[in-house]
Amino acid sequence: MACPFSDPRRLFQDLASSRDVKGFQFSEKLGVYVVSRYDDIVSVLERPELFSSRPTVPEFPPMVRDLFAHKVPDKGTLLAHDNPGHDRLRKSVASFFVPRRLERFEPMLLIEDRRNDRKDDLISHIWNERDAGVVEMTDFEHLSMIPGLLLAGHETTTNVLSMGLAHLLHHNLWERISESDETRSAAIEELLRYESAITGMWRVVTTETRFQETVFQTGDKLLVAYNSGSRDSTKFEHPDVIDVDRRPKAQHLGFGRGVHACLGAPFARLLLRTELSVLKERLPNLRLKTPYETLKYNEGPEGRGPEAVRVSWDPPSHQDITRRVQTNSANAPAGRPQDLDMVVSDAVEVASGVIQITLQSVDGSEVPRWTPGAHIDVKAGPFGFRQYSICSNPDDRYCLKIAVFKENNTGASHYIHTKVQQNSKMTIRGPRNNFAFEPGSQRTIFIAGGIGITPIKPMAVEAKARGIDYTLFYLGRQRDALAFVGQLTKEHANRCIIWVTNDHCGKRFDVSSYIRSLDRTGLRVYCCGSEDLLADVEGNLEDAPLGVLRLERFAIPSASSKSESTAFDVFLGRSGKALRVLEDKSILDVINEAGAGVMSTCNKGLCGTCEVRVLSGLPEHRDAVLTPAERAEGNTIMTCVSRCRGSKLVLDLW
Repeated sequence: MACPFSDPRRLFQDLASSRDVKGFQFSEKLGVYVVSRYDDIVSVLERPELFSSRPTVPEFPPMVRDLFAHKVPDKGTLLAHDNPGHDRLRKSVASFFVPRRLERFEPMLLIEDRRNDRKDDLISHIWNERDAGVVEMTDFEHLSMIPGLLLAGHETTTNVLSMGLAHLLHHNLWERISESDETRSAAIEELLRYESAITGMWRVVTTETRFQETVFQTGDKLLVAYNSGSRDSTKFEHPDVIDVDRRPKAQHLGFGRGVHACLGAPFARLLLRTELSVLKERLPNLRLKTPYETLKYNEGPEGRGPEAVRVSWDPPSHQDITRRVQTNSANAPAGRPQDLDMVVSDAVEVASGVIQITLQSVDGSEVPRWTPGAHIDVKAGPFGFRQYSICSNPDDRYCLKIAVFKENNTGASHYIHTKVQQNSKMTIRGPRNNFAFEPGSQRTIFIAGGIGITPIKPMAVEAKARGIDYTLFYLGRQRDALAFVGQLTKEHANRCIIWVTNDHCGKRFDVSSYIRSLDRTGLRVYCCGSEDLLADVEGNLEDAPLGVLRLERFAIPSASSKSESTAFDVFLGRSGKALRVLEDKSILDVINEAGAGVMSTCNKGLCGTCEVRVLSGLPEHRDAVLTPAERAEGNTIMTCVSRCRGSKLVLDLW
């Protein structure tokens, strides 16, 4: 076949010809088979065990291989890793790139500095994931993550911006797409479909296999042409036309697909949207200076980018500059939450394995205001920040109290138990409240298991102060492990029911029978404790009206991507649509078939693009993106892979 990469300006015509030929043609120039049809590309990318990504990063030449051995990462960047190593390493950074988190992105700093001086940046994030046991990796593997992220975050985004700007200006679309962030976002997706900065990626066949009508031998190399798939006419109507109003049913392949889908796709979208906005604001009457027909593209089968795109604009007037400065000053962000230095005024054991720590401001001033259910982030030395619920009296304006359960002989809780004492200095952030207390109109029930009493304790104080009808159930295996029992029984008398399993011959409290006996009218139930307790309460209230049950988790619900999938219902909270998700369908498939228009990139739970807010129901998280705290909160779900642990989910969608 004529190599589609000999003349960069004819790339898409050559790829279109390749799509029309049955099977996979072999490029003598490149020594590879070219995969150019959309469905074939997706099939290859979603079978990494058969089509390895190893050749995307070249091996060291033999003459220098020994020289660099054990001195630099042997596989270069994440792209060259196959599973299980790929998913293990990607997990160290995946949660950092969730779209809603990216506004706090800062310049990357030195790895070793961040080991002991953690900040709110990417390298510190990887250290935190390592220390928390989320991912195991060597220092070499840690190092290998950085160059790939730097390269991917600069060159590809620059090329997309340059090519896209040329297309928009030439086709007189600049003013139209600059109307709002929504129009800019839609234009970015169309530009990525039309001409991505990644033409394709290499793959090598690991086992002899027949794919379509072609038999591949072990070691055969493929060039998987992403840009060709995004112009496949079987998936996109009029694919060679830029249509900024396009609403395709198929996702473009500009960021790839599968386990190696672009990790920074959400960040790239944010960068491009911001860059287009700033260009519109700062460069009046922007126009293309380089003749469109003479644009020269760099040669190469993997990347796509112009040698140069020259533009011109009118100088802004003095009035424009003054207005912009005033607007930017008025809209300047408040900045991220500040670290607060606190001093420990008391640290006392309140149950077996539980210490209560009382924190006060260093200067004795009032502590930040908080409401029942709130938590603070507490820095646990080298283990970074950990979340603990505030369990003091809401009316006490001069201290914050937390209770820390010692989970094991390592980690953050062990550090706090062994290192923190009276007069110790501690750094906190917050407070924040994801478990806010709103009593039921007729009755409120509190159910706490073990250390789950901490957010419930101030809620019960608030309920008593308001004079509402409430009952507190405090459950545990043995009495000496239950914190605050004496205080709770004294404060709440017969409204507080303590159930100790060992005191009842090993019999657990019958949560199911109790909940089934409740009148749901005007009811509100708050529950915090073990996953078994939460699942029991959730299961018995899954048919209750929206908002009856409020949960707080300290641990992640155990779920595997290989867990058995069952059918369940999804309700779109804004429109009221009811949808059925069958065993072999994803939430993403079903909601998009109903017109939700949720974007995705990897379809593997790795990138965070398809995140949706959960209004009600218990997600079964199967992604590699959400942090342990976010999984425990259950406020969002990655719709491409995650499912429901009950019979229904209510999502914040039309």
